[in-house]
Amino acid sequence: METGSTIDALVRHATRAPQSIAYLDEVGSVTFGALHAAARRGAAWLSHEGVRSGDTVAMALDSSPAGARRALELFYAAGWIGAVILPLFPDVPKAARIDLIKRYSANWLLASGAPPQVAQARSLDPLRFDPRDPGRDDLVPPRGDHPHAGFVYVFTSGTTGSSKTLLSTH
Repeated sequence: METGSTIDALVRHATRAPQSIAYLDEVGSVTFGALHAAARRGAAWLSHEGVRSGDTVAMALDSSPAGARRALELFYAAGWIGAVILPLFPDVPKAARIDLIKRYSANWLLASGAPPQVAQARSLDPLRFDPRDPGRDDLVPPRGDHPHAGFVYVFTSGTTGSSKTLLSTH
């Protein structure tokens, strides 16, 4: 079994089988090669905006096909530079989302239509990132992903009480 980070696995799949499907929805599919390119471009965009390794990036997830696809691309982009992802699910009320941003000390919020700052998090509109724009292809985004580094907060269902939060590593 090969080891490494989640981004190492993406790079491996994109190198070995770039035309294999990585993501499929009712609109179409994304290959590993295209996901790799979008993640690399997204990492360059996030880095240019100021996101750094170790930062916590709250991501307002969107259930629309286009929003879900953009979230997937930026999920890998944030992981590429070593940021920790705090997912904010669509069914969570706004006040609870703001509480999560505060509780987990998110530095950044990726959400369309958000004010410039929410709690202590600076907002970035994910619609400003175009994953198909080759203009960032010559940029080399920093790699901050490490196999044992924090990657994404995972929430339990809370069936036996309050939900718990786990920080999953790469």
